[in-house]
Amino acid sequence: AALRHFDLGDLSLEFHIFGDLPGRSGLGGSSAFTVGLLNALYHLVPDRTCSGVRPDQLADLAIDFEQQVIQEAVGCQDQIFAALGGLRFLEFPMNHCWRFEPLALSAARRTALEASLALVYIGTMRDAHEMATRQLAEQRSNYGAVANGVFCTPRFALRLMAQQARDARALLLDEDRPLDGLGAMLHDAWLLKRGLADGVTLPEADALYARGRGCGALGGKLLGAGGGGFMLFWVPRERRAEFEQGIGAPVTSVRITDRGSRTIITEES
Repeated sequence: AALRHFDLGDLSLEFHIFGDLPGRSGLGGSSAFTVGLLNALYHLVPDRTCSGVRPDQLADLAIDFEQQVIQEAVGCQDQIFAALGGLRFLEFPMNHCWRFEPLALSAARRTALEASLALVYIGTMRDAHEMATRQLAEQRSNYGAVANGVFCTPRFALRLMAQQARDARALLLDEDRPLDGLGAMLHDAWLLKRGLADGVTLPEADALYARGRGCGALGGKLLGAGGGGFMLFWVPRERRAEFEQGIGAPVTSVRITDRGSRTIITEES
């Protein structure tokens, strides 16, 4: 589909794909692949310069490609972060556009943020397209979520989650506020997310989450559409060793990159 989009079907191309972590695990790998593929192919279009495409244009292209061309049930945030990189606050107004705000943190606060995040693999994979399709369908039904012990509709739950993102931005940018407050926000967000559709969580995920909280994590959430993959925990730095010893699963550290998709070598024919 990408080759047809760029009218490059007559070229002989060879693709090699490398990944450090497994696919179908909620880390946005499919959208990252789409962004990288389109970015690479952009350099082969005869009437385009080797300067490539702007990151925001690349994000828009990838979103349109996944949603309209190959008809995947996907959102927009994965493509944007893959194209732009960095730590950003995203907004999606009702006019179907998007905008972002770079979040500038001091070096010390950024290091503390990275040190408090722990990525843990549950050991199961799932089909993100299937999960997202189910969530979209159930959001139109009377299915609801429980927030702080109170039943709420999916529409209201999504509004609460959007407000949580605003609250998290405010906490991040206030250098005087302890970052551990993000752990409680993650916990509340996970309680909301797991009620959005049947199958978002699994017994394995619930058991891992309970174990993580018992080992010192203040909160966490299953990444991606749910149903399996990786769980992200917020662990105070002073309890990191205890968490890694007791969680009973591989733990991966998290780092924030300032750059999105880029070509490493570009040769003009």
